[in-house]
Amino acid sequence: MRVNRILNRILLGIIILLFIFILAGVAILIWKDVPGIVFAFNNLKNRLTGEESVSYISEQAEPYYSALSEEGDSVIPHFSNKYLLNQLPEPQKNCAAVMYKSILNHDDSCSIGNFGLNEDQLRTAYSFLYYDCPELFQVTNGYTQLSRNGTIIEISFDYILDVNRYQIFREEAEETIASLKKETEGLDDLNKEFYVVRYLRDNNVYDSVSPLCGTPYAALRLGYGKCDAFARAFQWVMQEMGIPCLHIDGPGSDNTAAHAWNIVRIGKSFYELDVTSLVCEPGEEKSDELFSINIPGSWLREAYSAYDIFETFAPLPDTENFASGHRLENGFLYKNCELEAIASDTGEVFTEAYRSGGTYCIQFTNKAAYEIFKENEDKYISMMTDIFKTGIKYVVTSYDTFNFVEFSISKS
Repeated sequence: MRVNRILNRILLGIIILLFIFILAGVAILIWKDVPGIVFAFNNLKNRLTGEESVSYISEQAEPYYSALSEEGDSVIPHFSNKYLLNQLPEPQKNCAAVMYKSILNHDDSCSIGNFGLNEDQLRTAYSFLYYDCPELFQVTNGYTQLSRNGTIIEISFDYILDVNRYQIFREEAEETIASLKKETEGLDDLNKEFYVVRYLRDNNVYDSVSPLCGTPYAALRLGYGKCDAFARAFQWVMQEMGIPCLHIDGPGSDNTAAHAWNIVRIGKSFYELDVTSLVCEPGEEKSDELFSINIPGSWLREAYSAYDIFETFAPLPDTENFASGHRLENGFLYKNCELEAIASDTGEVFTEAYRSGGTYCIQFTNKAAYEIFKENEDKYISMMTDIFKTGIKYVVTSYDTFNFVEFSISKS
């Protein structure tokens, strides 16, 4: 009997200690997140009364809230020119700022529970951070999240570079950007843009398999890359030059592989451009024409569509512009396909190309005129060869997305 009493007292003591520990744990949680509990209580009350709920931002988030509202560029460089991030509601902006700092610190994970974001809100905030900040090339567009009661409380990042390699690579990329800025001093925004496009075209080959081929570092320092690399490199340089620029991507219209390109603001208008289309495969001859630069967005939309996240959460700017910035240095631009007029206009450059070997191009501002020209391509060549008694040898390269035809002429 006495032994049983002792055992019962010990068991009771253990139960009391466990109860005390549980109470202490609850007290600590309440003390650490009083605002969150108040928020949850108010949310419940609002649901019962039919009132709208409000987003919860704790005191921990307040420094970033104030910084992004008043001193955004000191938290995220060039924040005022980050088109996508500036479309986000304040809680998501603040969360993006916290994630930005955490990624730069190379933290494995980041606590974001105080922002009260659901899965869609976090996906948008992180994606816009990734698309607007090309300097964060040490991470991918993927992440792992930890949720509690429908709210994301932690995000873990997917790094492709360790902190030391990233710092070295970033410094090297910034050296190239600094050189480009110095070389373009005194130029207007349009000619700065063209200069950077030509630099990327002339110093790279297309490569989708080599290490880091999707990073801006590869396009700026390694001399190769795929579409992501060129779009993000171009964006990074433009942002450092103070020119607003977006990096966009999306699937092919016929379910082909995804592609990446840019939207840039020159003057008061936005234009789309596809730097990758100017970069050649190893061993290919490049075109000197910037036929895919500053074109209407509808041209690219026939081949590719932007992912839903862009149009759903941050409508893209109107890019149906062609007037400013597009240049053909050795070619002609037409609204309509009038063969006689085109033959007359191109006669001199055709003759020069025939005599010394060379290329020239024709581009149309609309798809209908381009298609008519392609259907009558042989007739056009026949009209041109009537100038000479001997035949000609020529190669025609067509770029359907850009309504562009390039002629390479040589004597037969």
